[in-house]
Amino acid sequence: MCQFMISRNENTLAATLARMTAKDGLPFRVFVMSSDLRRALTELGVGSLPNSTTDVKQTVMAEGQKIRTAVKGELVSKQKKGQRFSITFNEWNRRYMNVNVHVDGPTFWSLGLF
Repeated sequence: MCQFMISRNENTLAATLARMTAKDGLPFRVFVMSSDLRRALTELGVGSLPNSTTDVKQTVMAEGQKIRTAVKGELVSKQKKGQRFSITFNEWNRRYMNVNVHVDGPTFWSLGLF
């Protein structure tokens, strides 16, 4: 089971934008240009969407940094407890490599494409 650091139940603006860009592949400009999407997200109560692609990008990048910090903290915590890790790599499109960190059991963290 992969550890997704973005909670599926978290309905903050930053988490929602991060999920929609990372998992659904929506570009930043969609959030600025689509009035229907802006209205729908506002009605869901996630907050007021930024008016520029730069602001959307900064919001998503800040959420990503928060998640990276949480992953590092969790891995350091497990390391201090003496847990061992293994790393797997998957080549993707001969250009990128997916890196996963595994601990005992089915839990792993996908560190993304590099």
